[in-house]
Amino acid sequence: MPTRKEILQTKINTDLATGTNITASEHRGVESAIMNATIPANRGFFQTLDVQGTSVGTNLTCFGDITAATVIQSANVSSVSVYVATSMLNTNYMVRIHIQSIGTDNNQDATILCPTFITVSPTNFYINIKEPTGASQNLRFHLEVVSLDY
Repeated sequence: MPTRKEILQTKINTDLATGTNITASEHRGVESAIMNATIPANRGFFQTLDVQGTSVGTNLTCFGDITAATVIQSANVSSVSVYVATSMLNTNYMVRIHIQSIGTDNNQDATILCPTFITVSPTNFYINIKEPTGASQNLRFHLEVVSLDY
């Protein structure tokens, strides 16, 4: 499967070839390919995670390109198995994680440590997060999955 960069380069070489007249449709196609090349392959969020309080096996509410988020560990460190709609080329990708408090007490929602991710497959990764105080949270995890292949 070609990377988005390779697809874009092919489109540029074909539709913007030297000595050819470019149609408006071809120009729009190249412009759209340029815009699409800058968008992460998978974007979305899952929510309602309480780091130590959500039971193993709980399916969290998902939106966007996140197709499933299931708690697989909840003692001391929460681990969430996340699946995305669009398969990445391989496991050479990163997950940008932005955490939003959707609870009523932001002080409790702020009692978490920095999350990490582990790539499992082109469509699956784990997010691990620790909460040292035993407080309850109501968190939304905004995610962007970005290929590291250029």
